[in-house]
Amino acid sequence: MKTFFGFALADSMFAKAAGIRRRSLTVEEAKAVVQQGVESCCNASHAATIAAMRERFGIDVPIPEAPPRVELKLGDRLVVMGVRGLPRLTDRHEYSAEEIEGATFAFSIYEVESVALGSGGCDVCGSDEGLRTVHCTRGCCGPFRRCWRHRLEAVDGRGSVRCSDI
Repeated sequence: MKTFFGFALADSMFAKAAGIRRRSLTVEEAKAVVQQGVESCCNASHAATIAAMRERFGIDVPIPEAPPRVELKLGDRLVVMGVRGLPRLTDRHEYSAEEIEGATFAFSIYEVESVALGSGGCDVCGSDEGLRTVHCTRGCCGPFRRCWRHRLEAVDGRGSVRCSDI
């Protein structure tokens, strides 16, 4: 399970048929999630907004050299901070204390709870590259569709896996 942090989300971050749960976070909850470790989706143009978040809430996230290409999988989470009231910075590189104090900040978390079976793609990521169907050896669940990246090795030589491995 990975946790990402950014200021927006895009449809392309999710599998074709993902079940997503969104809930609001308090500042304290957002801070706790970030302290547990997140992969930042921010870029250099977000530096002033990150500085405002750090100043106001004590929450800091790094700016990677190149933002990752986010592909949320089953169990992954994305923390999003929405901001209203901060002006666009066209002729300077930071916000004033008054601007930060007057802005509204809101935190949400999006969690991928399921990827629909029969969506045409991998049950983990939705990809249709190199699909293979695998079954549970106990017969209690499945079948499961896996792309070449998420394919599980068969434990019985017939394309089956223990459901505890899925």
